[in-house]
Amino acid sequence: MAVHGRWWVAAILMVGILLPVGVLLAVPPFAQPQWFHQFADQRSCCGITNAANVLSNIPLVVMGLWGVWWLSEPERCRARLQPGTRWPYAAFFAAIAFTGLGSAWYHWAPDNQRLLWDRLPLAVAFMV
Repeated sequence: MAVHGRWWVAAILMVGILLPVGVLLAVPPFAQPQWFHQFADQRSCCGITNAANVLSNIPLVVMGLWGVWWLSEPERCRARLQPGTRWPYAAFFAAIAFTGLGSAWYHWAPDNQRLLWDRLPLAVAFMV
């Protein structure tokens, strides 16, 4: 009974996956309203538009790269991390670095096409 009675778990998982995918395919895409791209600080500095918004991403890039560098040496993190957890941490720190890069690129010239590169790496970081 234990093995044969668990088919419903697989069925629930499949519905939980297929239903959201079906909804996403059925709903037409919609654009972000243009007013969303207006930011409080639109000053330029040294040729960088929206400078405060762009430059505020530097700490994300630095900390993301630092995390990947720190995790690149197994001896350094062997005493601090559980076995097998180094790669998820590396993926997280890489996603943080890419979040900084994508967000800076978006804020330099905000529009709907660049918004994806602001949000996508952050979504990856949340998933990891």
